[in-house]
Amino acid sequence: MTQIAIQVVQFPRAIASLAAARFIQPDTIVPDPGDPQSLNRYAYTRNNPVRYTDPSGHYIIEIVDPPINEILFPPLNPPREIPYGPVLLPPNHPSNPENQGLLLSPSSARDWGIAMKAPSIVPDEGTQTYSFPVVTGGSVIYLSFAPLQVNVASNGDVLVTCSLEGGVMLSGGASAVLAKQHWNTEDVESLLGWYGVIGGSGGEGAVFGLEYSALPDGKVSALQESMGGGAGLPAELHFGFGYTWPYSPKFNIYDLY
Repeated sequence: MTQIAIQVVQFPRAIASLAAARFIQPDTIVPDPGDPQSLNRYAYTRNNPVRYTDPSGHYIIEIVDPPINEILFPPLNPPREIPYGPVLLPPNHPSNPENQGLLLSPSSARDWGIAMKAPSIVPDEGTQTYSFPVVTGGSVIYLSFAPLQVNVASNGDVLVTCSLEGGVMLSGGASAVLAKQHWNTEDVESLLGWYGVIGGSGGEGAVFGLEYSALPDGKVSALQESMGGGAGLPAELHFGFGYTWPYSPKFNIYDLY
């Protein structure tokens, strides 16, 4: 009797034979019943590993070289990968009202896009506030007004607001900047009302600033980064209080799809 040694490799999802270049254990699901290539559950990435990768065994992701402009200037918030197969729905998704870990049917291509093709402005956690612009001015006493603030939470909630703050400035000058804040909460409505602030900025012509804000309970806080233009002394420090008003009720960005 002739004995043949078969070399196999244990993958996270199945066992593969190196000699046969095939998995000898089938996938647990058929990712897309409408695709004949997916009906062969022993095949890896539709038999095209040069073009696709399959990190979980449940869907494939196309391997695409980034365009030259993204290589030279990488995006701050790169778009998320769109899986090819069942996905886990995010909290507060229209098809997931009870925040359960629902797996979508492979035929729900539109829901794959809703669940995974989240805009790059949606943070991975907490809430991001984008202010357009923040206008500040004063000497000893200062006032600052942000006429348009877009607050986006990681669960997709969006609240458009404005804010006005004032206090003591250890310097003098005026500036108009674009600002981005990151709050440690997903509850966008909790950002309404009073808050305390301390911060500073520096620069002549081009102004860069940092500011720390906190709600009265001290549990919700944010760090703000800003950049813009201004005039006055080259550096300033300020502290005071502010108030935030909503323009309209909150909505969820996934409802727009």
